[in-house]
Amino acid sequence: MSVIGKFSPGALRARFDLRRGAAELAADLALAFSVLLMLFAVFMGWQAWLAAQQSRDEQALMQHKDAAVQKVSAALDAQRRKLDEAVNLPALRNALAQNDEAGRALATQWLHAKLPDAKNVTFYSAGLDEVLNGNLQQLGYARAAQLLRAQGDHAAAPIEVRAHPPQMLSFVQPLDNAQHQVQAYVAVELPFATERGAFESLNVNGGRLDLRQGDGSGDLVLATLGDYGLSTEGDRGTPIPHSRLRIAAAPPAYWLPVTHSFVTAVILAVLAFLAAIVLFVVRTRIRARAEGVQAGESAEMPLAKPLPATEAVQVAATPAVETAAAKVPAGAESKPAKTPASRAKRPRHAGHARRHQAQMAEKWINSDPIRRQTT
Repeated sequence: MSVIGKFSPGALRARFDLRRGAAELAADLALAFSVLLMLFAVFMGWQAWLAAQQSRDEQALMQHKDAAVQKVSAALDAQRRKLDEAVNLPALRNALAQNDEAGRALATQWLHAKLPDAKNVTFYSAGLDEVLNGNLQQLGYARAAQLLRAQGDHAAAPIEVRAHPPQMLSFVQPLDNAQHQVQAYVAVELPFATERGAFESLNVNGGRLDLRQGDGSGDLVLATLGDYGLSTEGDRGTPIPHSRLRIAAAPPAYWLPVTHSFVTAVILAVLAFLAAIVLFVVRTRIRARAEGVQAGESAEMPLAKPLPATEAVQVAATPAVETAAAKVPAGAESKPAKTPASRAKRPRHAGHARRHQAQMAEKWINSDPIRRQTT
């Protein structure tokens, strides 16, 4: 299209028509929203995959958590059975029956012989006079608390871990005689390596798993598996029976700003995709309607009015006639006198003047055969 065609009145009116401009704007907005919804559908699909991955990792982490509780509990039970077998030796019980320092010292020797790995083995009197009247700082506040708890519950105190290296398990329990009366209290420390090894045998790929000691708040972390960047403070943990140990877990941290539900993410992704398709179809129809309006306006407002067939032929023949008239010599034919009658017959319209001129030229050409052959 030429420059004149681009800036012709009809083209400018079609370009700046308000109806066409509104349609073009609506089509562009539909396209923009369609693209945004398609991107949102892809994003929600990715979020659904992450939600599914997080759900799988959480389930696997809970399974590891239950397995850790079972494994550590089994290891503690094995240690407790070994201790029960050692303290129930007849020779050890006979030594405790003396109810004096010498008998308790002899019982300590028997226990060391049965459990070579045992550390800080001590037998206390049935009344715990060593605790009530002794130096707690020298005895140790943690051990004193265990002994008093065992006395109050008349049962073995929950197993604890001494955190100072090397980590050791602390067992405190009462020893009854044949009359079911407390004969003495025993406190012994056994290696914690077996329980720690049972916990660390698990393979945690997602999330974090902690072996802690405490009551669920402000616990002491003894061992960790998984992602060290996570925190298990939000989980009070699952307690391990007959101990102050517990297993706490922290699920993997996935970026899920919209929803953590896999089903919800899938629904949103499908709805966004369908909405994007609908808007794209609407945009196509709007564009087609806008182009139809533009074509209709162009048909209603033609750029130039077509000439009738007779006038078109006469206009086309005008250059040839004028050329032929130019070849007429100056004195070839005398011009008619300008009489009032000739002035009255002179055509006033430009078209009649051109027809009159063409007729005169045609007569002049036909009057000479040579001129007729030349033209």
